Amino acid sequence: MTRATAEEAAIRKAFEDADIQLKDELLDKISENIAAANSMTFKGSIGYNNLGTDLVWPLTNVQAGDTYVVYASGMIASHDYHAGDLIIATHD
Repeated sequence: MTRATAEEAAIRKAFEDADIQLKDELLDKISENIAAANSMTFKGSIGYNNLGTDLVWPLTNVQAGDTYVVYASGMIASHDYHAGDLIIATHD
């Protein structure tokens, strides 16, 4: 094997190793995202209280991953939400 061929082989091997590492990292990231999506539990919708001024947020028994859809625009804790928004609890 000539010097150039040996260097080319080493470069090819380095690219193959890097390609495998990138594929592994990509697969890990995809798996993490799928796991996160699977951890979401749809709990229902959030809408107005009886006065129609503020959106009603369930304040008890909320767990990380609980997901609610907003069915009417309004505010919760000084944040504006719009119909169709998803609210996902990130902490218990």
